[in-house]
Amino acid sequence: MREVLQVLCRITSGTSSERNKMYTLTLVFDESGHNILLCNHAKRHIINAIGGKVNDLEDPMDASYRELEEETGITRKDIELKFLMQESATMWHGDCWSNYITVGILNKRVTLREEKNPLFWWDASDTEFLNSCGYEGDLEVYVKRAYYLLGSKRGEKI
Repeated sequence: MREVLQVLCRITSGTSSERNKMYTLTLVFDESGHNILLCNHAKRHIINAIGGKVNDLEDPMDASYRELEEETGITRKDIELKFLMQESATMWHGDCWSNYITVGILNKRVTLREEKNPLFWWDASDTEFLNSCGYEGDLEVYVKRAYYLLGSKRGEKI
């Protein structure tokens, strides 16, 4: 999958593979399905879901679990992630990126372990707040899609 993305990025932008980046973004809901785990990325001045860079030749789902454990202490035993969607873009300056987006509901209460950035739970039905998070308000869109994938309407228990 990553190799296909890199080829597409080179074809569409003419850039080298070093400029093609893949990231993970994981939406984590608490065991009730009402709250989403967010991270305050102080350096970037952004509140977003959990995520990070996919290493070369790393499976994106494995990278999602790795980043989740590194940033929060949540392991595969605590949550089953499902693929939600993948977004890709070529920027005006030629860089190409892709977000591999996953979602999951904790199967039990966990004690969070912060890596660098503060973590906090937020009411997933607070669309006004979620619209101000992520990049250009995309986090609210992802949460809506996650509820659809998980078989629930916003505000209902998943």
